[in-house]
Amino acid sequence: MTTTLTTPRRLAVGVAAAVLAGTGLTACGGGSNEDFCALADDVESSNLDANNMDDVKSVLDDAVDAAPDDIKGDVETIRDALEDLDPENMDLENMDEDAMAEMEETGKKVEEAGANIEAYVKDNC
Repeated sequence: MTTTLTTPRRLAVGVAAAVLAGTGLTACGGGSNEDFCALADDVESSNLDANNMDDVKSVLDDAVDAAPDDIKGDVETIRDALEDLDPENMDLENMDEDAMAEMEETGKKVEEAGANIEAYVKDNC
């Protein structure tokens, strides 16, 4: 049960770290992309510790603020999933099948959002 419960959270953290601190993100200029791409560049050079949830959440809050409209919803999806999947916010002892199915759906949404963000960064930054 623990593996099933923590997999979406690990996925959310992994996607967040890869998208915001991961490979090949460089700053770019122009329009609403500038702030988001600059943030990605800053995070990449800061060696963000994906195990420090407070730092990851803070960066994701900044990313939501900086995100262009095209991907703002995707960044919000990842930020919100990290909050939803934080064991401190869940009643793991009393989780039913519906809650587990909802967690799996959240994991799928995070994966899709991460892919959308990575594609956007590749095409626009």
